[in-house]
Amino acid sequence: MFNKKYLLALLPIMLFLILSGCTSAKQLVKKAPVDAQFTDNPTLFLHGFGGDADSMKPMIKSIEAAKLGTEVETIHVRANDTLTTSGTLTAKRNNPLINIVFDDSTNGNPAHNAVVLQAILKKLHRQYHFKQFNVVAHSMGNSTLAEYLLNNANNPELPTLNKYVAIASISNSFMGGNSGNTQASRSPLTATGEPTIKSDMFTHISKLHTTFPKTTHVLNIFGNLDDGSNSDGRVPTNSAQALKYLTTHGASYQQQEFIGADAQHSKLKRNPKVEKAVMKFLFE
Repeated sequence: MFNKKYLLALLPIMLFLILSGCTSAKQLVKKAPVDAQFTDNPTLFLHGFGGDADSMKPMIKSIEAAKLGTEVETIHVRANDTLTTSGTLTAKRNNPLINIVFDDSTNGNPAHNAVVLQAILKKLHRQYHFKQFNVVAHSMGNSTLAEYLLNNANNPELPTLNKYVAIASISNSFMGGNSGNTQASRSPLTATGEPTIKSDMFTHISKLHTTFPKTTHVLNIFGNLDDGSNSDGRVPTNSAQALKYLTTHGASYQQQEFIGADAQHSKLKRNPKVEKAVMKFLFE
């Protein structure tokens, strides 16, 4: 009788523990969206001018924490253009994430960096035979990708760019600096996104208007400090939005403007709302 009463007394506690355990399990499942897409396509992260190994790391870690991808490699580009790799890309469908780090990140030469990017993609493609890849680029990293695409947009010997996230893209120059063109960067845009005042930079890469890969999906993210400058402090919103014209013939184009202090040029890539938008676009 004592044992029966004892068990009856414990029953509510046992039920509570069981239900608590079930709730925890459900919470864990919710961390990875039901409609998340997992593929072998690697996503390459390209930092901007003056960037380093930590520039894109917070976003990579956020993607991992959301269970939407796995950081598999960090590729360092040394000052003499030799490559040092840590980690290994596997054939698993785990949305592999690759952090590309230019040690000489202040060379201000995206055309040169694009040649190195081509060598990296050739090496990865030769080793792992993937057919598509994604890119998340910040600031001058977008210029590096633009230069790469000028020469390889439809190169059948290289994998195809599937999804491209541009963050703070310097499409029609930037404000101030030795190489900036503030007037062009603030240029009004036509309905197609074409600047009425073109920088030398834009004129150079405008070939992409007709050669941009037709199967590539684009998400253009830019910042606005909402301080009257209509910029992220470095790149005017009009310059960033000129990317629309360059990618007109892609599979799709969408853009998102983020407003406030956390939309500042360098902070934008670490903005939690930006991270969420990137993850949704790439993997959901």
